[in-house]
Amino acid sequence: MSDRPLECIVGWGIPLVLLALAGVFLFSPFQLDDPIPEPVQVDRASLGASPIRVAMHDPATIKVATFDMKCMECHALFENTKMVPRNISRHRNIVLDHGVNNNCFNCHDAERRDRLAMGGGKTVGYDEVSQFCGKCHGPTWRNWQRGIHGKDIGSWNASDPRRVRYECTDCHDPHAPAYSLVLPLPGPNTIRMGQHHEAPVSDSPHRPLAHWVNESQQNNGHADEGGHE
Repeated sequence: MSDRPLECIVGWGIPLVLLALAGVFLFSPFQLDDPIPEPVQVDRASLGASPIRVAMHDPATIKVATFDMKCMECHALFENTKMVPRNISRHRNIVLDHGVNNNCFNCHDAERRDRLAMGGGKTVGYDEVSQFCGKCHGPTWRNWQRGIHGKDIGSWNASDPRRVRYECTDCHDPHAPAYSLVLPLPGPNTIRMGQHHEAPVSDSPHRPLAHWVNESQQNNGHADEGGHE
């Protein structure tokens, strides 16, 4: 019985303390300063999902004097040679920087230039370039097959016909595959994206990036760049 007064004091004291703290938080003149940093300007082109480069398709073609020419339309006219280096009049834009692959015929078939040499006399077309790259880059190719390496668009479901998987050469230049250093984009902060306005693209709270796009257009008055926080 001697503990009853203490229990009453604690029972009434806790709610009164919480109520007092709530009053301090609501009516205190000392408000927490939580400044929002200036938004980072990001080029809208860097937000696209399109391939980084245009991959060579099968059959392989290049522009020659504004005409689309297939490989063997020219290479069938002269004798092939494996001499390296050699002076050539075409393909002068190619910079070969692919490790020990310092010879065109490490990859291109010597007899049929529209085919890629797998070894042992087997060749594949340019539509099977990822399989060809796996000849030397086995672990990376297996990761690509499993979806760990590379990029898919359209759908995550492997059986969905809308799914498109980028090939190796959609991202990597086969002659110089290493990427140059790039600066990462700032990560989006979906909690602090400024004032909420009606978004013409979508008013759904589950599309914060679309909301940011619309808001940046309203604030900046153009669609080329926007604040990305």
